[in-house]
Amino acid sequence: MTTRRDLLRLPSAAASVAWVPPFADAVSLAADDMKKRGKACILLWVAGGPSQFETFSPLPHHANGGGTKAISTSVPGMRFAEYWPEAAKVAEHLAVIRSMTSKEGSHPRASYLLHTGYLPNPSARHPALGGIVASQLASTKPACDLPPVEG
Repeated sequence: MTTRRDLLRLPSAAASVAWVPPFADAVSLAADDMKKRGKACILLWVAGGPSQFETFSPLPHHANGGGTKAISTSVPGMRFAEYWPEAAKVAEHLAVIRSMTSKEGSHPRASYLLHTGYLPNPSARHPALGGIVASQLASTKPACDLPPVEG
């Protein structure tokens, strides 16, 4: 059985080496199992949004942590910022990535690498993580009115 955490481990590895085919293969292999279990992949990407200290990795009482208070979650030892009480209740169903590294120093280029597994190339356009997952998990009966693939 493939878990969301299993799938999320692969893009972080892909991003670190700038190579996405193993992730696409893993999604393809796990798609039938995930469809049967009614699973979905939601990427919450908040570019320019609140920092990790105000979301899923607060550091109260730390010199770099700011003034955000931490609250307990449904996972023992995992704490979220006080502004996320509903997410804290369902934390056992989330795969939170608190650390991501890349040799790419430019944020826009690193974001592209993370979303596609490839470094930006002006002569190529690569599918995003959401498009790869949607192509494998697309249902004939949409769960909502949103399109399954980025346009």
